[in-house]
Amino acid sequence: MAKLPDNFIPQAKMLRVFELINALALGQSSIEDLAKVISTNARTVYRYFKLLEEIGFQINKHYGQPARYSLGTDYYPVFVSHFREDVWKIKNRISENPKQLNARLLQEQERRMSHA
Repeated sequence: MAKLPDNFIPQAKMLRVFELINALALGQSSIEDLAKVISTNARTVYRYFKLLEEIGFQINKHYGQPARYSLGTDYYPVFVSHFREDVWKIKNRISENPKQLNARLLQEQERRMSHA
């Protein structure tokens, strides 16, 4: 099997980032709520925020006790409405048979690398 590139994100982490974007697009949520939604901890949520901001997403902070966060309105509804459909498709494919999906993704990666 081909070695994965250094920048390859495991599918479970990628899915969590997609779920975080979806949760942020739905409205204001606390860090704790977001961590529960994506089954991780608050520190990881903050790291994902940084990642999302680095690739151009706007994360809005709404001050209060506790602070709440949401996705910047520039992405809604055009991006998010299509995105939600894609996330559910991906989530369903991963949950159905992760081993087969992972094998297929590796095969696609190997094919791309052989054509490069």
